[in-house]
Parts: sequence; structure tokens; C-alpha cells
Amino acid sequence: MKFKRWIKGLGILLAVTAVASGVAVFLINRPADAHRDTFNPNFIISDDMFFTSGTMTVAEIQDFLNRQGANCTGDFCLRTLRLDVPDRPADEFCPRPFVGGNLSAAEILYRTSEACNVNVQVLLVVMQKERSLVAHRNPTATDLRMAMGYGCPDFLPCNGEFANFASQIYFGSRQFQLYRLSPGWQWRRNQIGVPSTWSHSPRAGCGSQTITIANQATLGLYIYTPYVPNANAIAGVSHAVDPCADGNGQVLFWVIFNNWFGSPLSNEGTIAIQARENAVGLSALGARSGSITCTAGSSECSQSYQNGVILWKRWLGAWEIINEHHQVFLSSGGLETLGHPIWHPVEGEGWVGQVQPFERGAIVVDGTERYTMVWPLSGLVRLHDGHFTNILPNGSVGTGGTVELRDTNGVLRGHLVATVTGDVNGDGRVDLADLLLVGRHLAGIQPLEGVYYNAANVAGEPSLQLTSLLRLGRHLSGIEEIR
Repeated sequence: MKFKRWIKGLGILLAVTAVASGVAVFLINRPADAHRDTFNPNFIISDDMFFTSGTMTVAEIQDFLNRQGANCTGDFCLRTLRLDVPDRPADEFCPRPFVGGNLSAAEILYRTSEACNVNVQVLLVVMQKERSLVAHRNPTATDLRMAMGYGCPDFLPCNGEFANFASQIYFGSRQFQLYRLSPGWQWRRNQIGVPSTWSHSPRAGCGSQTITIANQATLGLYIYTPYVPNANAIAGVSHAVDPCADGNGQVLFWVIFNNWFGSPLSNEGTIAIQARENAVGLSALGARSGSITCTAGSSECSQSYQNGVILWKRWLGAWEIINEHHQVFLSSGGLETLGHPIWHPVEGEGWVGQVQPFERGAIVVDGTERYTMVWPLSGLVRLHDGHFTNILPNGSVGTGGTVELRDTNGVLRGHLVATVTGDVNGDGRVDLADLLLVGRHLAGIQPLEGVYYNAANVAGEPSLQLTSLLRLGRHLSGIEEIR
């Protein structure tokens, strides 16, 4: 998908327009280069914001095209475009049929979004960052043939099979679902949450950058336009000044989406906290205090309650800290000392009371005692007490070994049995011997049980499957790190 060096025609939106549903879909007075300072190459848009439909009606899309293209003249303006479009059957990537006919651009966008479950706002933004098409003053037939940049590799001719507006929208949308669902793209999906390196530009000699992509939607944007912007591209420096700043597709997506529709990250933490609140119940949490707040970039969110708080962090999820655990959390230094919770309070082993695990420690409420245990994190040890999974330093601990839990004064408080992910034979290493044991279990030759079975289930599935054998093999080959 061709990189683009321009952002002309982005425009400034002068008024908030309230749509029939009561949701404001246009923003006020956003300058074209706003939000560049908040761009995070690791996380550009949340999955729930990207893979969805119903965010705009046909009338709302048409009104948006009218406003953005108010100064457009010629035969190829989106606000006046109509095309004869064929029906398209549903398939595994676009699960609803596309009903064709003589359709406006707004109808094509809406029906594609509904068919392929890709946010129509994403489609509008991609068209703008690829060809400046939405706000173009005088688009050409070529602009329509390359509307989404689909089938148009850098420095090579576009694929003629998709050289029309309707096919660009449909197959461009479908491609993002293919990245998400096709087995052929699993090797790319394995890069989510682990470092990967991307070029700054299609030009030779422009260098590269290692990033850690947070989610599927962001990964899809990078596969579609495989460049991470350099510092000049993020700052908006022209490619005429820095030729290597032409790999700017991701930052253009970020800026345009924010200008037109607000943050593409706004829903993920909020949805997770609301779901956890529903699971725990206000009877345990107490009345809400204020509203959900999120950090810049929305990588962490929180909601306070009468009896405590629910904290959310990407990759860790949303978990409550309430009652005595919350009191100890605050008195022990809170996030700075313990980090975020990684599970809810559970019954502990070796004492009467509850333990709640955190990123850097645990809080124990033991009868009349209240105390915190803090540890440095390293390795991939998972401790199973029958209730929860925790991450602790591995040291020389192997699967089946007993780990002592001591408080900050060194007093022994209990024991847990360790499960080291991938260490199936309990020797503290992950090697070929462990791979062979998983294979023998799957073949029915030597069944695994207990913590050794848990250690073999590196895929984290409900039961031990071939997936774990494959992932363990990829880990030993250096292709994928088990987590």
C-alpha cells in the first residue's frame, strides 16, 4: 500500500454536528497537525474501535463527505459519486453479504463496513492518508482507482483487478480481517506483544526501529503500510527536507483519526473496567466515585469506588483492589511499589486468609495481619495455588518445585508449587527434552498430569493441544518466545 507524503486537504472542522443517535461525530477546531506529540507507534488504534460496524449511518457518512468535500469540484468527488456495484457473497473474512446496486460512495462505505465488520471511520481515514481523497478539492479517476492503496505496492504498478473505488473499499477492508483471521498471517500475529523491527521508509538507507506492537488492529496497519515513522515524520517535517520522512502513514492515520473522530484508543480500558464492575458488583465495590480516567495514550485506566478501585492496564486486564487489600495497597506505596494487580484476591496456601498478586509483589490479608511481599520480576514462572496464575522470579526453580513466600521482614508465610512455562520435566530449563514429553503425551504414550501438564500447555488452551507442541518448537527455534 503506497506511502503518502501529503496531508493537504485535511481541513479544520468548524462545528460539532449532533447526529440522530445523539452522538457527536465531528469535532471542533482541530488544527491539521494536532496530536502528533501523543503518537505512540506501538499502539495506534484499539481492536474494539477498529473491528466494529454501526459507528455511522449512511446519512451520517453522506453528511461527513458533504462537509469534508464541500470545496470539491469535478466528476470524481465522493460527495456526488455514484457507481454500479456487484453483489458480493459472505465469506470467512467478510461474514455478511454485500448487496450491490447503483450506490453512492456513502452507501458503498456503509455496506462494506457492515459486511466486513471494519469501522467505516477507519475506511475514511485510510482513504485520506492514502490519497487525500475525502477532503480532496479535485480528485482524479486515478485517485478513485487507488482509494485505499489496496494492491498498490511501493514503486510498482497497482493490481488492475482492484482498480475501482468499490473494490478498493471492499477488498481493502477484507484485507484487515484476513490479517486478523487467516492462518497464513499467524507468523505476523505472533509479533503482537514482542519486539519487531520495521523500516522507516521504502527508501534504502533510512534505517529502522524496533517497536512492540500492542494489538491486532495496530499490527494490521503496519502490515498494510510496513513503515514506522521516524522522528521527523512524527513531527510533520516534509519529505523534501528529510526524504526518509515519507514513511509517515501510521502517524497520518493517528492525526487524521483524532482530528475527525476523537481518540482511536478511547474504548478499550473503559469497556474492560465496566465488564469487571459488572462481574464484581457494586454491592462489593461500593458506590462509584467520579468517572473512569485514563492516562495519555489510554494504556492504563482506573475507576474509584467507595470500597476501593478497579485498575486496568493493557495486557494485564482490569482487576479490583478492595477493602483491606486496598488499604494495604495505598499504605505500601500503591502503583509505584507493587504495580498493577494481575488477578483478584484468592484464598492462599499455607495460611488462613487471602493473597492478591501484583506485577511486583503480593498483598496478603492473614487473619488480623496485613502485609505486603515485594519481589523483583524475571523469567516466566507461573505459580498455581488452585485459584490463580501469578508471575514470579524463576531463579533456579523448576516445575514441581516449592516456592517460599516471605514478607518484607523475611518471615515465612506459606508455600506455592511452581509451574515454569515450558519446563515439562521439572529441570528448570526449556529444551528438546520438554518438547519430546509434550509429543509423547499427545501421542498417548506418556500422559502428563498436574503441574507438569500445566507447564506443557504453553498455548494456554482449555486442554493440552497440538498448538502447544508447535509453539514450544517455535520457541526452541528462536521464532517465538513463549509467554
